Amino acid sequence: MGTSIKLSDLPSRKFDGLKNSINYDILQNYATKTTSYIDDPWIDEFTTNIDNYLRNQSVSELIKNDKCCKDFNNITQNIKDKISSLVKDKGTQFFLLDKVNKWRDNFFSLHPDLKCDKQNNYWYRELNDFYDYCEDNIFIEAKIGDIQKSEECDSIIQNINQRRDALKKNQPIFQRKIGFRSIDNMPCSHTILDNTFSFITCMPSSQLVSERGPHSASHKPVHGGETLKLNNLQTIEMTKYASENEHTYFGIRRINIIMIQHKLCFNVTHYIYLIMNTILH
Repeated sequence: MGTSIKLSDLPSRKFDGLKNSINYDILQNYATKTTSYIDDPWIDEFTTNIDNYLRNQSVSELIKNDKCCKDFNNITQNIKDKISSLVKDKGTQFFLLDKVNKWRDNFFSLHPDLKCDKQNNYWYRELNDFYDYCEDNIFIEAKIGDIQKSEECDSIIQNINQRRDALKKNQPIFQRKIGFRSIDNMPCSHTILDNTFSFITCMPSSQLVSERGPHSASHKPVHGGETLKLNNLQTIEMTKYASENEHTYFGIRRINIIMIQHKLCFNVTHYIYLIMNTILH
């Protein structure tokens, strides 16, 4: 089945690792100005943590297009806005904001190949969530087959539909504003919120197991079959059928001989005889 697509694989989640590394949510969860915040080492930790994180990442992949640039700028702008709302002392506020600005300028001076102007932003904050939805919508439509087989299929569809419902109430706003702030190479209209993913049917785990084939340890035959394992080298699946005269016979549904260590020749007829003899007695 290949690598299963996870909720964390959605394009809009690409900066989750960065946010976690800098404790972004801790800062955003400060509700009001607190005296403890001024003494909090968050800013110093921010510059250290984000440098450590980006050192181990492919920044060219993280900030690779217009939307990625806007998303990155949005994170740094949110940090500065939160600092401004929490710290009322102008001197302290300027000092903290300057540290964030200098870090950003220094980062992009070290990576001149990254094209991300500091003025490239959403302008309207609500457009961030809208374009995140558009980005994930395009991703899901391109990978419907893989997502249907994913163990997190239900979570992915539930997540995208819940976000759609939350955005739907602002659809008229998006209709007006996206004309002033589009995303390069991402065609997206406000009408995307008129659609749902109700047509996607997630495949049950039992069906996924059957599709993995006999090499899966949890594989079980379909249609009432019984699996008998002679040893670690062979697996012979047999299916039981009832005849019209109510006598029972056993038919070989599929014979799979799995070679684990050596290329050996097996007398398949002999094994069939042993299996049938075991069942009938």
